Amino acid sequence: MKYKIDKKNIDALIQPLKQDNPRLYEALKQELWIDVPDSGFVDRGDPEFPYPTQADFLLADLISDYTWRDLNFGNVVPTGATVILLRVVVSASSVGGTLAFRKNGNIYTGNAGKALIYNAGTGTQVDILVACDVNRKVEYRLDNITWTSIGIIVAGWWK
Repeated sequence: MKYKIDKKNIDALIQPLKQDNPRLYEALKQELWIDVPDSGFVDRGDPEFPYPTQADFLLADLISDYTWRDLNFGNVVPTGATVILLRVVVSASSVGGTLAFRKNGNIYTGNAGKALIYNAGTGTQVDILVACDVNRKVEYRLDNITWTSIGIIVAGWWK
């Protein structure tokens, strides 16, 4: 039997557990159906650099050999994040190229967010959600075509 409980009071009571015993904190939060303010989307805010000429990752940082490779967002995304929102701008001199992202360690290619080249020489911007591992790493796969530019910036994340 569920009782109506004032969520503000319960949250205030279990908040000290967050640092001391995170596992107990998460279990109580789920059991009591508490919406904790810092457990949602975190907007990174405006970048401090001119985007997309500079970004968290550029074409020079990537390898285009159609192989899944690790990409580490640990210097931007804080510990505890589970999903990253990427803003991706790509352009290439030929059509059909794909830049794909998936959770680090996954093997199913169909569960990947993708930026596709539909028009040669024209930039395409997409937002991609990708789950990350506990180290804030994801995997990317870049087709082996002639890319002219790529800019990947973290727009935000979920905790």
